[in-house]
Amino acid sequence: MVGPAQDRTLHAHTLALALPLALLALLVGRPMVATAQNIAHPAGNGYQSSKTRLPKWQPQWSMALSTIVMPCNDSGYHSVEEASAYGLVSYDWSNAKQLWCNAKPMDDGERLVTQAEMVRNASNTTRIGVYRNSIKALNWFGEVREKLDDPAYSGWFIKFKDYRGPASNHSYAPAVPACTFEKCSQFYHDQEQTPAHPHGDGSCVEECDCGVNPCGEYIFVSEIVKSAA
Repeated sequence: MVGPAQDRTLHAHTLALALPLALLALLVGRPMVATAQNIAHPAGNGYQSSKTRLPKWQPQWSMALSTIVMPCNDSGYHSVEEASAYGLVSYDWSNAKQLWCNAKPMDDGERLVTQAEMVRNASNTTRIGVYRNSIKALNWFGEVREKLDDPAYSGWFIKFKDYRGPASNHSYAPAVPACTFEKCSQFYHDQEQTPAHPHGDGSCVEECDCGVNPCGEYIFVSEIVKSAA
């Protein structure tokens, strides 16, 4: 579904569709970890589980409250009035991208919380979810950047093979540079859907600031990867 503003793309889904892992974790109120014991039972969006997880709130017959929308407004915050018309609104990480990608450092997580607060202040019936990812470590989120930049947590992230600092910059796939401008990282990261200067998936007016490491899509080390190592 396309919203009224040209700079906003809305992807509307019904509750009958599989919800993203991050949203399901929010609804159920506990983290969901994929393990070797439950990967045989699909639960949507690539996540596998043997458990059935449903929203905790009581069912009702209001059609307006039985709708869900996953909006994203790249240029700024999403319309609160539009969000309040749905039973559940789940905000994509790209929401308000042109605002958070030019913050120093980037503050995507805080912007999502601000958007959620705006909707909550306008409606006490709309339920709200915000994007999180348990596989990709996106360092435009402050809580991810804090761990990625701390050597004490280096074991949390997949590393490049045979990393040699700046000399490794062109050693990997074209979309997987080890360095951006003066920053290099030993941690594997691609630059798909990544803000960049002067133009990217989110355009930084000045050099993008994701902390010590270049902006990119890093990867958490999962329990399955650890067990296979």
